[in-house]
Amino acid sequence: LRGAEYIQHVTLRGAEYIQHVTLRGAEYIQRVTQRGAEYIQPVTQRGAEYIQRVTLRGVEYIQRVTLRSAVYIQRVTLRGAVYIQRVTLRGVEYIQRVTLRGAVYIQRVTLTGAEYIQRVTLRGAVYIQRVTLRSAEYIQRVTLRGVEYIQRVTLTGAVYIQRVTLRGAVYIQRVTLRGVEYIQRVTLRGAEYIQRVTLRGAEYIQRVTLRGAVYIQRVALRSAEYIQPVTLRGVEYIQPVPLRGAEYIQPVPLRGAVYIQRVTLRVRCMCASQYLTHLMSAA
Repeated sequence: LRGAEYIQHVTLRGAEYIQHVTLRGAEYIQRVTQRGAEYIQPVTQRGAEYIQRVTLRGVEYIQRVTLRSAVYIQRVTLRGAVYIQRVTLRGVEYIQRVTLRGAVYIQRVTLTGAEYIQRVTLRGAVYIQRVTLRSAEYIQRVTLRGVEYIQRVTLTGAVYIQRVTLRGAVYIQRVTLRGVEYIQRVTLRGAEYIQRVTLRGAEYIQRVTLRGAVYIQRVALRSAEYIQPVTLRGVEYIQPVPLRGAEYIQPVPLRGAVYIQRVTLRVRCMCASQYLTHLMSAA
């Protein structure tokens, strides 16, 4: 006991207990079966190497730890959940695989460098994620109840790409938040929507199909150039407009009626009755 080498084999009411300990050198081996709990452990406490396998009420637990260098490996089965983990606490490398009620979860994290990879299946939802928190690169693919979601984000540089299928809606988006370049394609209940926007330069291009209506639009908001060809229920509509200079050109076939109009607003002014008379005479 003073040299502290200890070997023991005990059977206590079905509990089998084996132990080898060198307390000052701190080598510790233990095997225990207590009410179904199997416990095996070699430990060097000063070097702090720790390996453990436990089965506690159906819980299988394997662990290896070096406390000062902090290497941590763990495999756990908790009520059907498979859990594997490796951690280096100072370098903070973290790998984890979990199955929780049918959910497959894989994760790798380096908290200092902040690299994060994750794949999850939660009730049929496939989730893949990679994040570098300081450089903020974020990639994600999710399928949630038929929703397919792909995303790549660099938060500092702010590059954002997204593809989503939401109840038949196809959504693609690329955004540079500081430069503010925005590209989007959406199909929402039959509506096809394509958009490219540079918010500071304010260039706006849009193509939409809404209930059979084809809509294409290009806008430079600050220079106010507006070009639009539209087909609405068989009506073809083309329009280029410099809004501030107010030159307006429009060819329209409307139910067989061909209508062409060129108006320079602010140059020729007329009241409402004169304008209606002008329109009727032109028609």
